[in-house]
Formats: sequence, structure tokens, C-alpha cells
Amino acid sequence: MHVVFVYGAYENLGIETLSACLKRAGHRVSLVYSPLLFRDATLDLPGPASWLNRDDALVERAVRLEPDLLAVSSVTDWFQWQIDFVRAFRRRRPGTPVIWGGIHPTTAPERVLAHPEVDWVCVGEGEEALVELCDALDAGRGPEGIANLRGRGFANAPRPLIRDLDALPFPDKDLFYAHAPYLKSAYTIMGSRGCPFRCTFCNNDALRRIYADDRPFVRRRSVASMLDELEQGLRRHDFRAVLFEDDVFTGDIARTRAFCEGYKRRIGRPFVIETHPLTTDPEELALLRDAGCVQVEIGVQTLNPEARRRVGRHESNAQIEAALRALSQAGIPFFCDHIVGLAGDDVGFHEQALRLYNEVRPSRLNCFFLSYYPGTGVAEDARNRGALDPDLEARILAGRTGSNEQFGSLTDADERAQADSLRFIFAWLPLLPRPMVAWLLDGRRYRRLPRSVLASKILAGLFATVFGREPRGDTILARYVHHLLRLGR
Repeated sequence: MHVVFVYGAYENLGIETLSACLKRAGHRVSLVYSPLLFRDATLDLPGPASWLNRDDALVERAVRLEPDLLAVSSVTDWFQWQIDFVRAFRRRRPGTPVIWGGIHPTTAPERVLAHPEVDWVCVGEGEEALVELCDALDAGRGPEGIANLRGRGFANAPRPLIRDLDALPFPDKDLFYAHAPYLKSAYTIMGSRGCPFRCTFCNNDALRRIYADDRPFVRRRSVASMLDELEQGLRRHDFRAVLFEDDVFTGDIARTRAFCEGYKRRIGRPFVIETHPLTTDPEELALLRDAGCVQVEIGVQTLNPEARRRVGRHESNAQIEAALRALSQAGIPFFCDHIVGLAGDDVGFHEQALRLYNEVRPSRLNCFFLSYYPGTGVAEDARNRGALDPDLEARILAGRTGSNEQFGSLTDADERAQADSLRFIFAWLPLLPRPMVAWLLDGRRYRRLPRSVLASKILAGLFATVFGREPRGDTILARYVHHLLRLGR
């Protein structure tokens, strides 16, 4: 079988692992990749996006590849783009079956199946299901008996979560590197699946509901497996940095110690991790810094205790502050995730957070806007409170709303105006002197600042990348430079 994946903007470890599983089973795999310039999750500018749109050429490429199966991994924010893509593909090649997977089809399978561009949906982990589907199609059979798959007239329950992550092949990096060679500079890897915490705005919350009786939800690779993969990647691609995409990398100091000892000896490249305020032990942070950790992403979200508890976050403000100070004292640059739009939150708490950030000085602040993604507890809570309008929910399910960096599920004009003014000060705070930030917060002078995307997103992100030596930002910047220079080729 020849399987062609459709994806855009970023590298996708899930697709790379699926590709490796398919190739191990003897199937052929290709990728149709769109850079999605100015229309991704972080930057949405309709004018430049329309001018740079090359979807017709990508559809033509997909047709020329003559796939036996088209595979679409979908997130909610890109669902409509992918529907449009498959619709155009189907006009040229109507007989090719299409399977959809990823978080959006997993959390809203029946709504996704209602589209004629969708033949089957894979709910949950797809490594085994997709190989079984290709084997079945090769043998002239259908997908009706394959666990995790749904179609018109059948809905099979998911199989248990994959326990032994070491048994999976290493991700097929060349699948994306062939189209986006700049990705080679920062090697992306996951050492675990699942998150130990239960934030109800996160996709992990939706997955926990699907796998409610399947324990443990969090599964970890061995340190040896992680280091073997990185060593292989270093030989093949000579990367400059490593990006760990684990939802929470820290929390097991014995594992961290073993990892750091091996990483320093065998890899020795700067790396970035993600953590949680309750897993920032100073001893563990010291080990990570000594091994080469150059940046930590940590979710703060809000300093409103009640709003935080409502979304499943039970740490105190004192614990949050202690975590940020521990990172600062460890000498590891860190950037904080913050959410605007949580129920019960208000501008006073955002300003309280900004004053704390101005004290501890993160290297960057990510200001997200609450999004009611399908299957999450925060969406259910909003629905029960009457805060989730049925029309808005329908648009979310259809992928027709802004991402969590473009107002998300905020619809009220006053809320959006307030969020827009906050976005600027969040973006620029790490780059401005402390006294200037304090002056802007006093009397809420920051509300008079520009609210353009150019000022609050593009320029702030560019300055943070150039002067903050940020591996993730370097990759995003390289994506734009690489593809803009190749226009018309």
C-alpha cells in the first residue's frame, strides 16, 4: 500500500511514528506538506496567507503520488483547511479512500464522519490500527473489524493504550526533513505519552475521558531508548539542539538523573523541556541545567485561584511563585504560558500575574486565549453554564474559529478588545526594562499601546528569537525564510 499523509506548518511526531510503523510492515509512505505561511496556530493574517497559498499545487502533488490511501492527521484549528484540501483532491481522484486521525477526529468522530471527505476515522493511538487497515486493504478486506476505527455503519472501540513505547520504531524524521530541511537543526522527541495532571482545557483531558478505564494513562520510554534515538539522530543529522515535547518532563528525579548522566556523555547538545509548577524540584533543575537544559516551558495560566481550580489546576499562587523563582535561581531561562478568558478571571488577576512576571523575568510569555476544544472538560463546563453558544460550538467542531492564539473562543467584542491590549504587554514584557513595565501597568497605560498583530506577535516574536536564542523560535523563523525564498520555484 502507498499511504500519503497530509499535514502542514509543523513537524508531527505522530505522523513520523505512523510512517515508521507502516514502513516496518512493508508499506510505502509519502507526505504532502504545506508550510501554511501566515495561517498557522501562531500567526493568522488572511491577506498574506491568501497571496502565499499554494494548495492547488499541493493537491496536484497528492494526485501525482497516486496514493492507495490518503491519511489526514487533524487538529481542530486546521480541520476546515484539510476538508477543503481533500475535497479538491477527491475531484481529481474520487476513488481513493481517506482515513482521518489526530485529536480532532478522536474527540469528535461522528461530526467528522458526517463530512463526505471522510471515509474512516481512527480514534486514539493509531500505530497498530493503521498498519492493520493497510494490511486489510492489501488483502481485499474492509476496516469493519479493526479496533479504533469508525466508519459509516460501524464504530469499533479503541484498543488499550500502547504500554511498551520502547517497542515502537524511532520516528521517520526524513518524511518531514525532505520538505522542511530547517527542522534538522532542532531534533524533536517525546520520552512519554500522557500527562500526570488533569487540566480541563487540554487535549489530554479529552483523551483521559476516552481511555477512562485504561491505566496508567502516562507511559514513559526507557532512558536508554531515548538516548539511542538521539544518538542515531545526531549521527544522521548533526542537530544543534533538542526539543522534548513531553507534556511534563520532570517529576521523577531518579529518571532525570539517569537521563542527564547519559545525555551529557552521549549527546551534549542544548535542550528544551516542558514542566509544571508542582514538578520543579531545585535538585532536579540543577541536574537538567548541568546536562545542557537551556529553556523550560511552564504553564502558569492564571493567578486567580478559583478560576484555576475550575480548570483542574490545584496548585497555589505561592507554589507557582516558588516554581518560577526556582527556575530563575537554577539559571535556566524559562517561558510561561498564560490563558486569557477563563471563567471568573478578570483583568486584575492578569495584571497581578504581569507584576509577578516582571519580578521573575521569564525569557518569554505565551498569551493564549481560551478555546473550547471538543471533548474537554472546560467545554462541558461552558456548555452547562450556558456560556458555550450552540452556533459557536458548531463552528468550533467545523474548524471555523480562531486558534488559541487568535482569540480562541472569545466572541464578545469588549472581551476581545481587552484581550488584545493584554496581548501586547505579555509579548513585550520580557524585552522591556522592569521600570518601564511597572510604569505601563500603573494606571493601565498599556491599554494605549498598539494592538496590531505586527506589534504584538511578529515584532515581539522576532526580537525574542533573535536576542533570546530560542530554539523553538529559530525553527519558526527558519520556516518562513526557507519557504518565502522558494516562492515560484
